[in-house]
Amino acid sequence: MAEVAAGLDDIADALLQFLRTWKAAVALALPDQVAIDTDLEIAARPGNERHFGETVSEGLQKLLRHPAGTQQPVALGAVEDRHAGFLVAHVRFPFVMPVYELPWRGAIHIAIAQRLVFLSVSKIVFEMLMRVAVIENMKSTPLGSLGVALAEAKAEVERFHPWIDGKLPASIADHDALVVLGGEQNAIDDENYPYLPALAQLMRDFADADKAVLGICLGAQILARAYGAENHLNAGLEFGWHAVSKSRDGRTDPLLCGLSDDFTTFQWHSDTFTLPEGAKRLAVSSLTQNQAFRVARAAYGTQFHFEASASVIDSWKAEFAASIEQMEPGWHERYTTLAAGHASESDASGLAIGRNWVRMIQAEARPFLKAVAAAR
Repeated sequence: MAEVAAGLDDIADALLQFLRTWKAAVALALPDQVAIDTDLEIAARPGNERHFGETVSEGLQKLLRHPAGTQQPVALGAVEDRHAGFLVAHVRFPFVMPVYELPWRGAIHIAIAQRLVFLSVSKIVFEMLMRVAVIENMKSTPLGSLGVALAEAKAEVERFHPWIDGKLPASIADHDALVVLGGEQNAIDDENYPYLPALAQLMRDFADADKAVLGICLGAQILARAYGAENHLNAGLEFGWHAVSKSRDGRTDPLLCGLSDDFTTFQWHSDTFTLPEGAKRLAVSSLTQNQAFRVARAAYGTQFHFEASASVIDSWKAEFAASIEQMEPGWHERYTTLAAGHASESDASGLAIGRNWVRMIQAEARPFLKAVAAAR
């Protein structure tokens, strides 16, 4: 056992290379080159049990298919309850699968014990990390309530600052979801912000690939642009806490699940947009008809700042005091009363929306390898 433990890093590297080879073989329809017997132990982290049944009972049966189209035999062992809700199931099937490509949801550990000579007494762990790209379009745009929801899901967040350096994610492959935050520019100001066309295309690429997308305020306007909508500048100022109402489609859409038909949220915009063709309008206000919309499975735009929790608004109040006073004279003097009447409800609705959207992210298993000795 000591000799095996000493070489676990080499085992991990070997397994990763083996899976890559298998992926290439499948692409060439040559599965016989890599046909071996495989055991899996699939465990759901506490807090992700709701994904577990779908993953095991539906995901494996649906996804483990022969390249020629025939269903591979899968033997699913009994699901056990370990350590107060930590679920474990054992699966055996007669070939290696590309674990890091299967669209399982949630944070799930996949431990693979290969019945090969060099893996006969080892266990390799693949961890499904939810990776989210966040695009900031100006300074001081914290994630607020959305950040809380992402932290609860143990998501790995990578931030980009194209308004400084023009850099965006190179492709959609490295992230499971995309968030585009607000900004002081408008959605069609390509002259001063030349990255905007590429950002609009990136949002569409994510959405068309069935990945979760979220555009907030300016981000919603860019998402609308990406799908051919018209951007209307200086259409009317909405600032502060205001009521937003669900549309008919919004009452059944998962993004607004758990919210009342009329809910309070924070606004800060004067631009708006037409509804993209084929999109679903989810929420409206007295001034702005397109407060929230959805295109594709999980690509959403919200004109309102649901992420702006009370602490975020406090920071904005201090940093952008002059701008706020110009927009809404006397707002600072009324702030304490306004916050007492609306901030708590707005925070609750914002966190609910953040959690609802995070649940739609389909994390892909990536080869983050940990190796531990395991007697067989």
